[in-house]
Amino acid sequence: MSTGFKGGTSSAPHRECVQCRVFGTGEMKDTCEQECSYFNLIKVKDLDKLPQPMQNFPLVHCKERDANDCWFYYSYSVNNTEKEVHVVETLECPVGAGGWRTWTGGADPGSRGSWHCLILSCAGV
Repeated sequence: MSTGFKGGTSSAPHRECVQCRVFGTGEMKDTCEQECSYFNLIKVKDLDKLPQPMQNFPLVHCKERDANDCWFYYSYSVNNTEKEVHVVETLECPVGAGGWRTWTGGADPGSRGSWHCLILSCAGV
């Protein structure tokens, strides 16, 4: 079943900037302020809160994986000359067999950070 989300090259121009601005991680985290202020960032709570393609301007949904095998979801669009990126504010991270966990950002997800668990037993809590 297709989620309608693109990954890889179609999303690549924004991936690193989305990752550093929302989660404080990724290859551009040290230069994020200088290099990644070219779009308006809007955080949303859930995947279903991302804008949908029914709007009058082009919209691309993206699904990307970070270095910790966590997924993050976002959409980007250009309305006239304004670039807008909507990002689901939690990462979706594997915990091994039996479930997933979500991460709200801040500390590295491999460390003991602020996890929000979708299952009862999450490492890192």
